[in-house]
Amino acid sequence: MKKIISLLLVTVSILSFSGMIVSAKYPYEDGYSQSNSDDDYFEYSDDNGYHYVIVGESGFRHAPDVYSEEGLKEAVEQGNPLRTDHAYLKDEAGVIKGFKTITFDKIKNTAEKIDMNIAVFIGGGYRSDRETEDFTALAGEKIFGKDADTNTVFLYLDFEGISPSYDFIDTFNDAYFYYSDKGENNRIDIIFEDMDKYLPASGQEPKAGDICDAIDVFLNDLVLFKNAGMENDLYYKNAATNMYRITIFGNVITSPIVYKYFVPFLLASIIVGIFFAMKFGSAVQRQYKFRESADAAEYVSGKNTRVTLSNDTFIKEYTTKTKIESSSHSGGHYHSSGSHHSSSRSSSHHGGGHHR
Repeated sequence: MKKIISLLLVTVSILSFSGMIVSAKYPYEDGYSQSNSDDDYFEYSDDNGYHYVIVGESGFRHAPDVYSEEGLKEAVEQGNPLRTDHAYLKDEAGVIKGFKTITFDKIKNTAEKIDMNIAVFIGGGYRSDRETEDFTALAGEKIFGKDADTNTVFLYLDFEGISPSYDFIDTFNDAYFYYSDKGENNRIDIIFEDMDKYLPASGQEPKAGDICDAIDVFLNDLVLFKNAGMENDLYYKNAATNMYRITIFGNVITSPIVYKYFVPFLLASIIVGIFFAMKFGSAVQRQYKFRESADAAEYVSGKNTRVTLSNDTFIKEYTTKTKIESSSHSGGHYHSSGSHHSSSRSSSHHGGGHHR
C-alpha cells in the first residue's frame, strides 16, 4: 500500500512540474486563452488570430493561412508593420524591438538606390518551406502590387523556433536579372553566405543586433549587385503581359517567343531579309537595264571649274561611351533551394532559400 501511494505521489509531482514548465513558457496572464486541451495537447489563440500549439514541453505558433485572402491580409497588415510605397518591414517574431525604425530607414534608402521595392519580413509563425516560398510571392504582390513594371525583392527570415529554420529571397519581374539564383555566379547564394555570419543557427537565441547586422549585409549586397549590372542569358515570362523578358549583352529585350528560340529566330529573320533584298535588287536592275554607268565628270566643264582650295567642315560630333562594370563578388555556391514553382508563384517570380 505504501508503495502504491509513493508511486501516486511521484506521478502527481511529475505532472505538476510539467504543467509549471508549460505555464512558464505560455502563461495565461499574457492574454492567451486555452481553447482546447488534453493530456499532451494544448491550443491557445490570441487577439490577433495567431494560434499556439503546445505538445508536451515544446510549442510553436501557427501563422495565418498563407493561401486565404483573410490570412494573407492578417499576416501583412496586422502588427503595425512599417511601410511606404517602396519599402516594407514587419517583425512578426519580435526579435528587433527598439531597432525597427532605424532598420526601416535603411530599407527605404536602399529601395531608392536600386529603384526597386524591398520587403523584409521576420517570420514568427510556423510556415513550411513551400508555404514560405509561396508567402513571399503572395505577400510581395499584396504589398507592392503585380504590375508589369513592378520590381520587388522580398527577404523572409525564419524565427518561428522550429528547426531547421528556412530563409528565402523572392524576386519579382526584372529584379531577377540582378539577383538571380541561376548559374555559377548565384547571387542569392552569395547574399545568404554573407548574411550567415550574423544569423543564428536553428535553436539558438536570436540577438537583435545580429539580426540587424544581417539585414544591413542584405541591403549592401543589393546595392553591390545592382551596380554590377544585370546577368546575361536570363529570361522569364512576365505574368502581366504574357511576354518574355530576356537579357542579351546587357540589354533587356521583350519577345513573344521563348528564350531558347530567340537567337535562331533572329538569325533566320536576318537571312530571310537578305534573301528578299537581293531578289528585289535583282528585279529592279532587270527592269531598268542600265547600259552604261553615269559618271559625274561628264557633267563638269573643265574650262570654267577650278578647284583651288578644299576644306572639310564637320557640323556634328558623335562620341560613344562604354561603361565597363564588374562585380566585387566572385562566384560561389551555397545551400540554396532554388525556386519551387507552384500554382501560387507566377512565372514572374524567382528566388532561392536555405536552411540554418
